[in-house]
Amino acid sequence: SFSEVLASADGLILHADISGKPIFEIDSCKSASVDKAGIFIGPPGGFSEEEISALENAGSKPVWLSSHRLRTELASVVFVGGLVSALRMNSSV
Repeated sequence: SFSEVLASADGLILHADISGKPIFEIDSCKSASVDKAGIFIGPPGGFSEEEISALENAGSKPVWLSSHRLRTELASVVFVGGLVSALRMNSSV
């Protein structure tokens, strides 16, 4: 279930949300010390209010991916690519 997956998330926790900041502007993504991340992408209708509340309570940061609604498959690629790029920009690797 959503609650079980969220409870097992470790490290940096991020979720896709149109009201969030671009990934390059999130302070947590500017640290080269991130070694684990959990990313959450909602279903086609978006996260429910309960899910958003649970994400926020878990310390998840909202991330803006696009001004257009993305299909889940594309959102996952955009999200991971953006996170990897943001982390690499701030590391010596």
